[in-house]
Amino acid sequence: MRREVTRKVILVLCSLFIISLFSISVFSIEEFSKVKLNISGINELVAHPSNAGEFLVASVNGTFRTINYGQNWIKVNVPAQPNKVAFASNLIAITTSDPRAVLAISNDNGRTWKSFNQEVFISTLNLQLRDPNETLRLKGIAIDSANKNIIYVGSVQHSAGIKAIVPHLFKSIDGGITWNQSDSGFYYGRTSVNSILIDPFNSNNIYIATNEKGAFQGEGLYSSSNEGINWGRVGKKSIDKDVYEVVLANNDYVLAATKGGLYKRKIFDSFWSNAFFEVTSAYDLAKDKNNNIYAITQQGLYLNDGFLENWTKISNISNEVLNNVAVDSSGAVIVSDAKDNLFISIPKEIVISEKSGAVTSEEKIDEDKILETIPQKAKKVVKEGIISKIKKFFEKIFE
Repeated sequence: MRREVTRKVILVLCSLFIISLFSISVFSIEEFSKVKLNISGINELVAHPSNAGEFLVASVNGTFRTINYGQNWIKVNVPAQPNKVAFASNLIAITTSDPRAVLAISNDNGRTWKSFNQEVFISTLNLQLRDPNETLRLKGIAIDSANKNIIYVGSVQHSAGIKAIVPHLFKSIDGGITWNQSDSGFYYGRTSVNSILIDPFNSNNIYIATNEKGAFQGEGLYSSSNEGINWGRVGKKSIDKDVYEVVLANNDYVLAATKGGLYKRKIFDSFWSNAFFEVTSAYDLAKDKNNNIYAITQQGLYLNDGFLENWTKISNISNEVLNNVAVDSSGAVIVSDAKDNLFISIPKEIVISEKSGAVTSEEKIDEDKILETIPQKAKKVVKEGIISKIKKFFEKIFE
């Protein structure tokens, strides 16, 4: 009898362990709701790497930041309209097309900024423009999560000319004070460095996605395995040359969102293959801390568990084509559509601040109070949710 009870307890514990692993690895997607923020020309959504509920939205109307899942918004007084935005701890960095501030960096969540005009930025490289009327436009940007003093930025070639050939990749190791050309082996075509990805587990490995946006043509995906010193094209078999975003999947695959669809490649293999034949074009990718991957495509928003085998369509978000996605550390997902509407899906365990509605730059929020309460609750939601499930399960078994 005692052995039988022991066996049943072991089976129950094993089952609970498996259930809890599943609960941790895949967030359930809650219903999307529209975010109350009336802006136009959205070109970038970014989630803070560690603060739950914190997002940045860059648009023609300005850059806005929320720290409580889109319930309130603060206008960030950036020096110029961003092309791309990077987040790391309290650091925010933006690239622009404005020669008065091609790059701007804030170390206090956007309260104050240090900006670099075109002349100052180029002077740190000890280079000169061929034509003083040409402008340098910076686009892709990434901050090393292991060392926020290391920053990479990429440029759009056809709009600038530095000597005979425009360097496309620049690197700073002192938080953006000085810069060096870092693109040996990169093809100097008339392209745009749209996105830069630093491997979060090995910052020696970096990927750059190029496309035609703001330029003449894309040149595919490039990678470096020595912190940006040398670069090479990823894979022998060409994928679509217009690559909009890239992420690393959890089974040693690189996943690329391209004008021609979703493509995957084993990191040490030479050839690409189609990751999802139903998708004709893919525009953006985001990965949460549990390796779930979200893909914005011509056919809508899809979710994958990171192993790139089965894709699930997430419906009933918008009747318009979606174009951007970001996922925070709690599993909240925010997307935008072609008409600049924002939608957010928040895990049901999250407790939102009592404050509600959007605010403008003229209105005031008690930011410190929200920061004090919301992120800490969000960090606990997965753990608390699993504990609650286990508790209820045992109560039901032994009642």
